[in-house]
Amino acid sequence: MSHLSALSVVLSGASEESHDLITGALAPTTFRRAVDAWAHGGSAGQMRSSSLLLMHIDWPETAEDAAPTRRERGDLLRAAASCVAANLRDSDVFGRADATTLGLLLPSTSTYTAEGIARRLRAAVSARVRFRGQAVTLSVGLTQAISEQPWREAHEALRIAQEAGGDVTVLAEAIAYDERVAA
Repeated sequence: MSHLSALSVVLSGASEESHDLITGALAPTTFRRAVDAWAHGGSAGQMRSSSLLLMHIDWPETAEDAAPTRRERGDLLRAAASCVAANLRDSDVFGRADATTLGLLLPSTSTYTAEGIARRLRAAVSARVRFRGQAVTLSVGLTQAISEQPWREAHEALRIAQEAGGDVTVLAEAIAYDERVAA
């Protein structure tokens, strides 16, 4: 079975319940199955470059220093998801990765191209989404979707992006390269 066939099987079984109520994107369980189907669905000879983005909202520091309420977090997540959804290509698979993270599977897309897509998505969210008058930004972790452990790699890249202060994209392959050089 090809990567596309495996992904199609998961998505064809997606019902209304398979979508997240806040974002309208695929629910976390369905999104994870879609990514796993793509990553492990084809034979080695059929592997095509593809990318996985994990995006987390960087909550702006406010003058009041009050953290966003649960409702505000939901509103910001919905607004960020709407910006992402408005910039999708037909082949992209958009979902909620977990409670606070959005995910995007970019089939047949190199990490080089995906890095440019991540930059555009970060700019779109920053231009359109506001929290108490301040721009909202995204931290993005990026990896090859057909790697051995795409979820672990993307989450690690996302963690580093957040620790760097946010509003940045970190490529998992760059982390691995840095670790090999340091060794």
